[in-house]
Amino acid sequence: MIEAIINKVNNPHALCNIKNIVRSLGDTFQTNASRDEVAALLKQQMNNLGSWQTESISVDGSDSTGTTYSMGALPLYVMEPNPASVALAQSKIQQYLR
Repeated sequence: MIEAIINKVNNPHALCNIKNIVRSLGDTFQTNASRDEVAALLKQQMNNLGSWQTESISVDGSDSTGTTYSMGALPLYVMEPNPASVALAQSKIQQYLR
């Protein structure tokens, strides 16, 4: 999804619609970044019009049944994350934040 957003923002016509783009994202993903921070990041990309390199990181785990935040007490299929793969993903994210 992030790559699709980046590709959309790299379109010069997106300059006119930055607020609509941020608004359309709505609740489609969770982040601790504010809407203003996301908008600033998108605006920076549009101003630079440089290419971004994206990397995908997967966290693996095992099959389980449990409750979820969105469905309350209803037991559903969930993945129990492997702590080692979570730690690896966290390490990779920290490398990019430095």
